[in-house]
Amino acid sequence: MQQANRKRCLGMMLAGSALALSAPALAQEAAPPAQDSGGIAEIVVTAQRRAQNVQDVPIAIAAISGDALTETGVRDPRDLTLLVPSLSMQAGTAASTTSLFIRGVGIGDFNSNTTGAVGVYVDDVFIGANAGKLFNVFDSDGIEVLKGPQGTLYGRNTTAGAIRFSSRKPTDELSGDFSALNGRFNEVQLEGGIGGPIVKDLLKVRVAGFYNRRDGTTLNRVTGNKVNNINLWALRGIADFTPAPNVLLRLSVHGGNNTGGARQFQHRGQGVGFGGETLPLLNGFPTDAFGYADTDNNVYAGDYNVEGKERIGVFGASLLGQI
Repeated sequence: MQQANRKRCLGMMLAGSALALSAPALAQEAAPPAQDSGGIAEIVVTAQRRAQNVQDVPIAIAAISGDALTETGVRDPRDLTLLVPSLSMQAGTAASTTSLFIRGVGIGDFNSNTTGAVGVYVDDVFIGANAGKLFNVFDSDGIEVLKGPQGTLYGRNTTAGAIRFSSRKPTDELSGDFSALNGRFNEVQLEGGIGGPIVKDLLKVRVAGFYNRRDGTTLNRVTGNKVNNINLWALRGIADFTPAPNVLLRLSVHGGNNTGGARQFQHRGQGVGFGGETLPLLNGFPTDAFGYADTDNNVYAGDYNVEGKERIGVFGASLLGQI
């Protein structure tokens, strides 16, 4: 594995505007609350760039709410494969070299500037290169994974599908949340967000942050060092400006830094050589093509001649206009 040293910079983006017309509702007496019928709860998604019930969207889609992400502890997009069927990732040893696949369709290229066949969108802003796709998931309003070609609505680079990440937006009332976690290997994880109106009916903002550090969990028997450590932080600010009742300008600025270790995996020999020949066992364990096998059954130790490191800095901004 080679040391990753990538910086991702997102340019300013002005999204297209949308005009929504609605007929005035007729005044009527308030109806009594409906009884719970025990049916399927309504799940609202924006897969087609407008709020819809997921049952009305003619797309194979997996929707995960922000609360579900918090409860399951998903903070790394690579962990989404545990929640979304048919979503997989390849060469996930470094955030800058991971390729996304949906239903087996994708581009398995190790280059960090490869676009790929799965479109990744953060608050409707397209993330192109691999080096910027695996950011930190925090203060999230939900994630939608759209399966199958999505070129009609999302354009190029969505042959396999698209993944939409939505951040929590500013609210009309002051609100905030904070969480702290302490775990094994001296792990510390802090996450929080706060937002509300600055000028009533004119300007409201939300600021959120995430910090995570952890000592290495795996002993490298070659160097004696601990690998698979974590050291990263991320910040995001969103401001909504509404100069008129039907006009919205949304500015989003985010940044972060990752200086932790790339993932080091437990070795498992395939027992097959480069030419397809069967390789001998070593103490009952299958070897790889170089004759190596990890025979100690210790998932917290391995032999790594190269200790991969992450060196990723991210900064971006977007401007969205709606009428």
